[in-house]
Amino acid sequence: MDSGLDIDQATITGFSTGDEKAFQQVFDLLFRPLCFFAGKFTGQKEEAEDAVSQAFHKLWIHRAGFNALPAIRTFLYTTVKNHCLDLLKHKAVVDHAHHNIRISQLNADSFAESRMMQAQLLQVIFAEIEHLPAHYRDVLMLSFVEELSVAEIAARINKSENHVRADRSRGLALLRASLKNKKLLEAALLLWTLYEQGYFHR
Repeated sequence: MDSGLDIDQATITGFSTGDEKAFQQVFDLLFRPLCFFAGKFTGQKEEAEDAVSQAFHKLWIHRAGFNALPAIRTFLYTTVKNHCLDLLKHKAVVDHAHHNIRISQLNADSFAESRMMQAQLLQVIFAEIEHLPAHYRDVLMLSFVEELSVAEIAARINKSENHVRADRSRGLALLRASLKNKKLLEAALLLWTLYEQGYFHR
C-alpha cells in the first residue's frame, strides 16, 4: 500500500531529533485513521480524538526512541487502544452502530486487530481521495472526516443538496474505480461496506 502512506527515512530521523515539521508529517499521515480506530471503541468522536491526541503527545515525549515508521504506528495504535479500554472500564457497555459491545469483547486481540486493519485501509482511501478533482475531494472529505450530512455540506460549500449528492455519488464512483485499478481491493471493499451501512446516506 503506497499512495502517500509512507514517510521517508530523513523525515523519521528529523522527527526523532525533535523536528516539529517532521512531527506534523507523521501527525497528518496517521491522525485520521487513528481516530477511526479509536471511534470503534468509544463510539464518540470527541473521546476518540482525545485518545489520539494524548497518544501523539506521548509519542512526542518519547520521540528519541523511534527510528522507523512501523514502530511509530505500533506505539500509537497500542497507546490509543489502551487509553480507550481504560476509558471504557467506567462503562458497563458501549453502544456503537446499534450494537452493545461488552468490555470483555473489546479486550480481545482479534477485535483490535480487525479495527486496526480497517483504520489502515481507511488511510488508503483518504490518500486516494486526495487525488480526486477538488469538488469531489472536498465533498468526500467533509463526509468522511467531519461526518457531515448532505444538508450540512451544502450549507458549508454554498451549493444545493442535489448538487452535493451528485458530486458525492460521482466522487465515490471515481474513488472505487481508482482503488480497483490500483488493485487495492480490500480498501474498495471497505468503502462499499461503509456505503451499504448507510455511511453516505445522511
